[in-house]
Amino acid sequence: EIASCLVGSEMCIRDSTNGYVALASFQSIQTKSEDYKNTIRLAKLLSVESDPLFISSGCGLDKENISEAIHNFSQRKNGPFIRINCFYKEEEMEDLIFNKAIFAANGGTLALIGFNHLPIRIQNRLFYSYVAKGDSFDLNEEKKSDVRFILISCLLYTSPSPRDKRQS
Repeated sequence: EIASCLVGSEMCIRDSTNGYVALASFQSIQTKSEDYKNTIRLAKLLSVESDPLFISSGCGLDKENISEAIHNFSQRKNGPFIRINCFYKEEEMEDLIFNKAIFAANGGTLALIGFNHLPIRIQNRLFYSYVAKGDSFDLNEEKKSDVRFILISCLLYTSPSPRDKRQS
């Protein structure tokens, strides 16, 4: 049985036998755009790595499905996939990310949607806790988690102002 769930700002799909799962695959993403097909080819190449990824593009461009497809094409495909929407209360986001999601995603992938909207303090804590330790997230000696991070940012495009055009 598969059910959608929302716990705080944690958005995920939970399968009663497999835990948290990603449903999208590269085959399920359909496009006629050559640019987008090139993006999918690049995403496949990056899927085999375990390094964190940063996905950034305009809003509504299927970044969440790309992150699920990357997880499902990676060596972590049998591990949990947890997706968190970062447009939430700061104090609850910090607890959700550092005390729950990172450990629930152990052996899998943690996708943070709207990562750029997290306060800089939380972004720094996540970055230095992860990068300083290599492939495992180590908050202290007792709590360790092997997680691949996919950080997703939505860029809001605006037309350049006449002043911007003059400066370029």
